[in-house]
Amino acid sequence: MSPDYLILGEVRDGFAAMALLRAFMTGHAGSCTLHADSPREALARLSTLLGSEKNVSPRDAVRMIVSSVDLLVQIQIVDEIRRVTSIARLEKKLQDGESVLTVLWQYDETTMANRPGWGQSVDTEPGC
Repeated sequence: MSPDYLILGEVRDGFAAMALLRAFMTGHAGSCTLHADSPREALARLSTLLGSEKNVSPRDAVRMIVSSVDLLVQIQIVDEIRRVTSIARLEKKLQDGESVLTVLWQYDETTMANRPGWGQSVDTEPGC
């Protein structure tokens, strides 16, 4: 089989994480869900899942993630409505052995509930 696009409902364990990253690293496009409070925490959780259940070293986990993941989109419930609250790009070059996350867009919490706003951001922060 050669799927055009992979969709994984939720990455809950290292086996699902490894299967997804292997598919991404071989050129398949796709998406998945992962429970975390921020894009940075999502990267850390993915790295932890790979290490704890698949015995992947933290260094190798970071390299696998950086080579296969491009964007992280965070969705939260705000005022009882699901909203995209952050879009971050995972840079392809490591900085001191860590991944670098660039927050492209951030939800502006000061806007009114019926008129959500976005603020452009160019924050670059270390990932996992």
